[in-house]
Order: sequence, then structure tokens, then C-alpha cells
Amino acid sequence: MWSCSLPSVKDFELHGEYAIPLINANISLETLFGETDNLEILSDAEGHLTLKYKASLLSENINNLLPSIQTIGEVPIEDTVSFFPLSVLNRFVITNAVLSGDEMRFRYTHTEEEDVEIVMRIPELAKDGVPFEFSHTLKARTSTPFTEFTPSIDLDGYVYNSDQNKLSFNYDARNPEGERIKLDFVAMSFNQLTFSYGEGNYERTRFPLQGDSIAFSVYDGWKQGGIEFADPKISFNIKHTYGFPIAIKANEVVVHTVDSKIKMLEGEKLNAECVLDFPSIEEVGKVSTTQINFDQSNSNINTLFSENVHYVDYDIEAIINPADDPDILGYATDQSFFEVEAVSELPMNLKIDELVLQDTIDLKNNINASVEVAELKVITENSFPLEMKLYFVFLDENNHEIERLLVDDPLIVEPNQHNIRFINLEAAVLEKVQFAKRMVTVSEFDTGSISQDFVTLQSRQGLNIRIGLKFKL
Repeated sequence: MWSCSLPSVKDFELHGEYAIPLINANISLETLFGETDNLEILSDAEGHLTLKYKASLLSENINNLLPSIQTIGEVPIEDTVSFFPLSVLNRFVITNAVLSGDEMRFRYTHTEEEDVEIVMRIPELAKDGVPFEFSHTLKARTSTPFTEFTPSIDLDGYVYNSDQNKLSFNYDARNPEGERIKLDFVAMSFNQLTFSYGEGNYERTRFPLQGDSIAFSVYDGWKQGGIEFADPKISFNIKHTYGFPIAIKANEVVVHTVDSKIKMLEGEKLNAECVLDFPSIEEVGKVSTTQINFDQSNSNINTLFSENVHYVDYDIEAIINPADDPDILGYATDQSFFEVEAVSELPMNLKIDELVLQDTIDLKNNINASVEVAELKVITENSFPLEMKLYFVFLDENNHEIERLLVDDPLIVEPNQHNIRFINLEAAVLEKVQFAKRMVTVSEFDTGSISQDFVTLQSRQGLNIRIGLKFKL
């Protein structure tokens, strides 16, 4: 909230009466809350403020719809025509794709002492319109059977096209007489097959989204009382570049209060599959955005935020191909992403009912034992439309309470008022607070003295507080 520092008098031989400033602080909503990684303070053209809390939800799996195919060792090619299924690509039935790597090679084994000319074809692959074809001469050796590995073939840039979700390996092996033969053993191997683009059908699949709770710093230091917001909102903002139908389903949204109560959000969009916008086949790389909102028009959120909300949890999932349509085609690229941001907006149009917050500050210097008489002068200028009451608790180095100041007669900071208050620090108080290391500032806020309706807090409003110490040595 603010800091307090007393200049040391230990190193000086002073006698007489002195006055020093302790605090000169301007308190606004921006300084009171302060923007953090999960809090943004918004101000419109008229200065109306909104606290915007946010948290990210992630799913590693949904950001890997186009995975690579890891090596499984050598794959035997059992006959002159064999197949390698691409079903290892999870639930993505690919009909069209562009490979970005890696390399492939073949191993041939023959039992006769003769040269063999071999042509390997993969009809589903083509590059620059030319189908995949790889020729290799297997030279005769005196010892049989003999085996040879081919050089590696770079697959980057090859285009896959098939509705069978497989690669076909067709080889043609010829002996010196030109007769077609079957080799004793043929195999292919690769390190990793990767794709820069994939198109096809993805069966209905659920992806739970994990993320942090939305935590509300507005209640940091809460002791009692509450805030009621006039128009709170929770929304889920989705950005993605997948060319698939995707739905978001909020199974539950749970509100946890500062006094450990649990409340459930209710509304028509709960447990509903909300289908998102997505880019078309002609819009590869375009970012589609969708926002799903919960407000007082479609949920019980106002009732929930009449409590003192500490944080909000949620059970959210994304669903690929929510209609489970086997004929619908979509696409993904190696740059595709899916992001969800959970947001809660709290416009500063509210009621505050005897809300008590406290904040602990360190005292940089102790009140010296040489101080005989001291008096605090407190000047406040409050442009907030709410009443504030302040009192102070002094703590020692072990955080044990040693003195309370103004508990029975708190400092009243009235709305839209300029006030001066003198506080005498008696000898008994001075004797105790000379051991103080920290001070707890306890603040009570209330809008009831202004209006029984909601009041609006604005950026131009604030509290200026100046505290000085007058003392004798």
C-alpha cells in the first residue's frame, strides 16, 4: 500500500523539537492493485476502470495434431507389393500431406550370384509432379546370400496423396536376363517422418485443457466484509489455426471464496459444445478467434460475485470434429496452434460493505529511545466515492503484536473530503513502538455512506495521504 521510513537519530547529538515527513503517498486503483502477469487494469475514454484477470489453458496434445512418425526399426517389404499403414498418426486419417523429412533407405538381400536391377516405387508420393521412383543396382558377390543398403533418400518436399491412409512399396527386380524376380529379403527404414502439412479426417476426439486458476488479487489481505460487482463476466477467448471443426465445452466453472465456500456457475452454455470458427482450406495460416461469454444475461454469475471470490477453477475441453462426421476434411500444419485464455472482467461499478483489508510494511528505522514526546500529523484528501477507516498495528522482529494505534478511534477518511488529524503518541506507546520492525495497516472500506446503489470508481479518483512526525529529544 505505502511505505514508512523514520530517519535515524542514533548518529547525531540532537536536542529540541523536530518535524520530519514519514509518508507522502497517492493511492489510486492502479497503484492499489498494480498490473501483474494475470491482471490488466483497463480504462475507457471516460476513465471508468475494469480489472481484467486472465489465465492460459493449454493442451500439449491438441497442439500436436500433426505428429511425426517415429522410427520402428526396419519394416519388411514382404512381397513385391507391400503396404505401410499411416494409422500410427493417431486418429488423423491423412488424404493429402507434404513431408518435411526425414530420410528413407532400403535393404536388399539376394541369394544368387548375379547382378540385379531394382526400381522401388511409392505411388502415393510425388515431388514436383514426378512420382517417387528410386533405382538401385545390386552387384553380384561370390558369397551368397548378400545384402546391401541403399543410400538415404531425402523426403523433404514430397507430397502424399491417397485416401487409403497408407504408403505402398512396389519394387521391380530384374536379373541379367531381364526376368522379374522376387528378392530373398527387402526392408525399408527411416529415422522420423515429419510433415509440414496434413489434410484429411480426424475422428471425434476430446482434449482436456489444463491451466492455472483465475486468482483475484482484489481480495489480497482480506479480513472481513465484501464487494459486490454490478456486471462481472467470465469468458474463454480461443485462437487457433486448425482447419477442423472444433468445439469448446465448459463442463464446470467453480468459484472459490476467500472464506472457503464453493459455488458453481450455472447457465445455458455450461455443458454445451460451442463450435468455434475455423479457417477454410483456402485460408491456411489464418488465425480464427472465438469468444464464449458468461455474464448476467446467460448465467448466475452475479450471484456468485456477490461473494468474495478468491479464485475460479474450470473443467474445460476441446473437441475435434464434434459431429464425428467421417466425411469432413480438415487440415493442420507444423505451425498450427490452439490457445485458450480464461478471462474475468470486473468493472469497477460496485458496492463495498465494510470491507477490511490489511497490509504489512517494514519500518526501515526504529523510533529511537531518545524520543521523549511525539505526535503524528495525518493529512488526507480522498476523491474516492467511499469512506475509509484506518488503524495501525506495530509488530516486533518476530511478528508479535506490541502495540495498536487508533483501534478504538480509527482515522476516518471521508469521501471527497480534505481532513487533518493529530495523533499524540504517549510515553507508554513510544516505549513499546521503539522495538517495532513492521507496521500493519488495517483499512476498512464502505460505499454505504455515499449510496445504497452501485458506485463507479474511476481512474482520476484516489487518496492522497501525508503523515509527518513531530518529536522532542
